[in-house]
Amino acid sequence: MNSARLTGGQSVVLTMHTVKEMELSGVALFDLSAGAVPNPWVLKGLHGEDLVDANLRARSLLKVAASRAHEELVVTEKGERSELLL
Repeated sequence: MNSARLTGGQSVVLTMHTVKEMELSGVALFDLSAGAVPNPWVLKGLHGEDLVDANLRARSLLKVAASRAHEELVVTEKGERSELLL
């Protein structure tokens, strides 16, 4: 696996898809609230097995993004947390 390491102590904003092969000292995942994650737009019109698969992909993406943090992980939500975190 080719890994990228961000250095220099700078904060950057990246998508969860972008960080898949990175090593980061800290990661902040913002607004993992019910109604925000998984993205309702992505789930729109899905039913049955398609809906289950979309939720599994979203949960896997969250796991990958969270596992990039080697020292600190911060997760925020407002109100009720996403069912993917339970």
